[in-house]
Amino acid sequence: LEKRVLGNVKYYDDITVTHTDEKYMRDHYHLGDKGEQYFIHNYPKAPEKIEMSFDLTEYQPMLKEAKSTKKAAPRVFQTIFLDKKGSQHMWTREKINRSSILLEKWWRQFAHTWSHFLFTVPLLRFIQGGECGNVLFAGAYTLFNTHELACVSGLAAAERLGAVYPHGDDVNATKTINMYTFVSHGALREGQGGCIARWLVWMWGW
Repeated sequence: LEKRVLGNVKYYDDITVTHTDEKYMRDHYHLGDKGEQYFIHNYPKAPEKIEMSFDLTEYQPMLKEAKSTKKAAPRVFQTIFLDKKGSQHMWTREKINRSSILLEKWWRQFAHTWSHFLFTVPLLRFIQGGECGNVLFAGAYTLFNTHELACVSGLAAAERLGAVYPHGDDVNATKTINMYTFVSHGALREGQGGCIARWLVWMWGW
């Protein structure tokens, strides 16, 4: 079961380009001035595939401060070009002004495919503990591909191994780890849930 659940995770080679090319952003996205942060660009010949961009100026504290004080600083964007093998021939990467590029970084990440949410996410709880009962799986691939969730997954595994959760006084953080522990471990944290919730865990967890 471990091999099937973990082997179902598909990985792709992507590149992230951090830049200040506002013209590129306006040419390929609907770039407003009302605090928008996330942007999606579909390929006309393959609308099921996308490029993504972020306006870092809108959610990085030091950049928001510069914007609010009207300092002479350009908007900083980050554009992600996905799936080198299957989509590179459609990428608009070469249209970004080279002089505006601050950083280019290749990385390998898993894809949010339908099969991931059908055959990996709901079945992961059944392999937590491992075949020998002493292995816990953690990482963004266990649910959604975000840095935050990767951290939460590590904290959940550590807690199940006996560590003390360090953010118990944070309501939102607690809600997040409660949700994650139930979904990916099929378990309730100490003091969480009533009889119905515990019955559901007994039925579907380990």
